[in-house]
Amino acid sequence: MPQNPSSPAPSLLRQIASLAGPIFVANLAIVLTGTLDTVMVGHLSAEQLAGVALGATVINWILVSFAGVIQGLSPIAGYLFGAKDYPKIGQSLVQGLWLGLPLSVLAVFLGSRTAFWLELAGMTGPAAGVARDYIHAALASIPAVIFARSFVAVNSAVSMPVITMGVMLASVALKIPLNLHFIYGGLGLPAMGGAGAGLASSVSCSFSLAAYALVWLLHPRFARMRAGARAGLRPAVLARLLRLGVPIGLSSFFEMSSYTLMAIFIARLGVEALSAHQIVANLVWLYYVLPLAVGVAGSVLVAQSLGEGKPARAREAAWLGVCFSLGCALVIAALTWSFRAEIAAFYTSDTAIRGVTVAFLAWVPLYHVMDSLQCSCSNILRGYQVTFLPMAVSSLLLCGVGLALGCVFSGVFPGTGFNAGAVAFWQGADAALVLAAAAMLALLRHFSRAALEKPAGAFGLKKP
Repeated sequence: MPQNPSSPAPSLLRQIASLAGPIFVANLAIVLTGTLDTVMVGHLSAEQLAGVALGATVINWILVSFAGVIQGLSPIAGYLFGAKDYPKIGQSLVQGLWLGLPLSVLAVFLGSRTAFWLELAGMTGPAAGVARDYIHAALASIPAVIFARSFVAVNSAVSMPVITMGVMLASVALKIPLNLHFIYGGLGLPAMGGAGAGLASSVSCSFSLAAYALVWLLHPRFARMRAGARAGLRPAVLARLLRLGVPIGLSSFFEMSSYTLMAIFIARLGVEALSAHQIVANLVWLYYVLPLAVGVAGSVLVAQSLGEGKPARAREAAWLGVCFSLGCALVIAALTWSFRAEIAAFYTSDTAIRGVTVAFLAWVPLYHVMDSLQCSCSNILRGYQVTFLPMAVSSLLLCGVGLALGCVFSGVFPGTGFNAGAVAFWQGADAALVLAAAAMLALLRHFSRAALEKPAGAFGLKKP
């Protein structure tokens, strides 16, 4: 990490921790909703778990990809907050909501093509019925999450992630009884099985959107930002949002594609392999929350520092964030290696699925350490308003190299000469992440140095 004796590193580290804490809890709550579904459905049957695994993978793929476009709002609002140009933050939020409308329509259309997803996965029988019903029940969650992302991005950018944390904790608290009643039946409701988890997600996500909108309209902290919220489209702001947000959405798309296509290809190797993959993928996403929170916090501090005209402070915040993320990842990796059998037993009582899960978990420690580096770096680069190159790296390596290695060595396609099984997909992902982490570190080093040479205001919005 670059050293600057005059820089208040301890103060920056405290700011990173204070921002990352609520962001971590909020994103942990999001991942825990998936964990709740996996655990509650996992003890019904392998077919129920496999169906929810595929259905949740499809919905999450669409959600993360389309909502990611709105995330371009965060570096814009962070810069404006640092520059104390508060009315433009409200103006930018409105553009995010306008952009959410066509994104929601397209996303719901794609999600509703259940026959395509089932055919792509080669899934038939009872598990296919569960997957189809889950997707249909969860469709309403898609526009709710996309519109809510504008509020989430602004909350983080203006150093108010505690609002997002509070809403998400309330959402999880709501989803627990909803899951119980919809999945298992009760209070006059029939048991819906895996589809009930999808319906519970639709209800809880709609609640979250309403809560975010209400806080924005009533909280006094946002009063000076609401002054700039106009209903009309602002082409200059929308263009900047798209320029930053589309690569972020594509990056999320390709990253989720690696998980989704892994699930689809692994589905060809049997229900046990797919169920184990869903368990490990859920755990990996759970781990991902910490470097994501640190990366978002670092991005916020970088954007705010650039808005204040302090690129040296931005650079120090960037590297402190990377080091903090790496240290936490090493601890998590060691714990995962030591307790992989116990982790598998927690998720499922099926001995066949448990054995495959343990085999997959052996490759998770390296995966998480490399993922924490590439994740924190790519998010921090957004604070520098650099989004295209990280997207190119992730799409080429994570969705290209990693999946290609898995397909070749797993034996999922006849004629490759290899038959390592489903674990080859996690081995291929490890190799791709090593390369991705190295590339992201190099990009962060370059752009954090380049920002020192740019004139004040170089990252700002032009007058609309």
